[in-house]
Amino acid sequence: RAEMTAALGMLCGGTAAEQVVYGSASLSHLLDAGEFERRAKVYLVLFPDEQLPFFCKPEGEGEAAANARSIVDLRRRMEAQACSFLEANREVLDVLAEQLDRHGELSVEQLALHLELVRPRACFAEFDWPEGLPVYTPATSRGTTKVVSPAGS
Repeated sequence: RAEMTAALGMLCGGTAAEQVVYGSASLSHLLDAGEFERRAKVYLVLFPDEQLPFFCKPEGEGEAAANARSIVDLRRRMEAQACSFLEANREVLDVLAEQLDRHGELSVEQLALHLELVRPRACFAEFDWPEGLPVYTPATSRGTTKVVSPAGS
């Protein structure tokens, strides 16, 4: 469940970043919308939630509408959690946004330089981060990084 939750959250990351940096999201989120919907359907079938009713084989317009609302509500929930995380890491986000504006894209190496500044535990009380999913955090010795899970750090 935690891995699927994280994957859905990551699909909302671009939209959340645009909301935090620019105050609103562009239409670029439509690129991830189909993948989010596909994964959300599986998630809602596997992990029933009273607040997000989902019918595996909807019978009638009412159940189909409930499914559509649940997918939208799940996306809103995930975007809100991603926004909270990004707000907590706003300084890093601003630097990355400026770099992207200047260069258009960043390599893995360029991104890695900024990962040690991310506060991985920020907002994780609300975000169901999978145990063992690695992220970079500052190491104890100068100039190196180590990989740890935010859930266990």
